[in-house]
Amino acid sequence: MPRPKPKTIIKQCVICDCEFETIDTKRGRDKQTCSVECARKLGKVNNITTGCCKICGKLCETTKSAISANLPCYCEDHRVTRYEKECIICGKKFLAKKTSTSLCSQECITQYNNNQKVTIKCAHCSKEFQQSRYNIYKDKPSFCSKRCCNNHYQILHPTRYGGTWTRWKRHILKRDNYKCLKCGSTENLEQHHFKKLRFFDNPNDAHYDDNLGTFCKKCHREIENEYTSLTDFNERYSPNFNES
Repeated sequence: MPRPKPKTIIKQCVICDCEFETIDTKRGRDKQTCSVECARKLGKVNNITTGCCKICGKLCETTKSAISANLPCYCEDHRVTRYEKECIICGKKFLAKKTSTSLCSQECITQYNNNQKVTIKCAHCSKEFQQSRYNIYKDKPSFCSKRCCNNHYQILHPTRYGGTWTRWKRHILKRDNYKCLKCGSTENLEQHHFKKLRFFDNPNDAHYDDNLGTFCKKCHREIENEYTSLTDFNERYSPNFNES
C-alpha cells in the first residue's frame, strides 16, 4: 500500500515575505524562512543585540556572541578611533586609530621630528646639513637641496644630451628672451644645435653659446642644416630679417 502523502501548510517567510510550502508537523509549523539563505539572514538578525560602548558608555549595536565572549563594543563615533593613548610630546590624552600611534597632532609630529634631527653630508656637494633621522634611508643618498638632488641624478643618469643639458637649456632660453630667433614667436620653442651632437665625443661639449639657438618648431625645421653656428645665422639671416 502506498504511503499517504503528508499534509502541507502554507507559511510566509519572515525575511523576504514570500509564501512557501512546508510539512504540517511541529518542525514544519516552527519553520520561519523559505530557504537556507533566508535562514542565515534570520540567524544574523536574531544574534543582534545592544551593549554599552567601551569608550563613552553609549548604547550601541553588537551581537549576542560578542557579549557572551566578553568582547568590547563601540558606538559609531568610536568604532574607528577606539584606542586610548597619551601623546609623548604634550601629554594630552587622545583616541587613535592604531595602537602604534603616539602623537596627537601634526604640530606634535613636527616637533618630534625636529627633536630627532642629525647632521649628515650632502651626497652631491658634501655640505653638512641637518635632517630628520626618519627621512634618512639606508643605502640611499641624502641631499641638502632639490638642486643637488637633480644635479646628482643627471650625473648618474645622463641623457643623450649629457648631464649639463638642462642647465644649458635654461641659459639659452633666457639669453634669447624666450623668443624664436627667426620669427619672434614665444610658443613651441626648441633649442637647436648648429653642430650636431654626433660630431662630439662627449655630448656636453656640444653645449656652448655659439652652437645653440632658440627657435619655434616650424622655424627649427626650416633652419635645420642651413647654418654652421649662431654667428653664421646672425650674419646671414638677421640683416634680411631687420629689413622686413
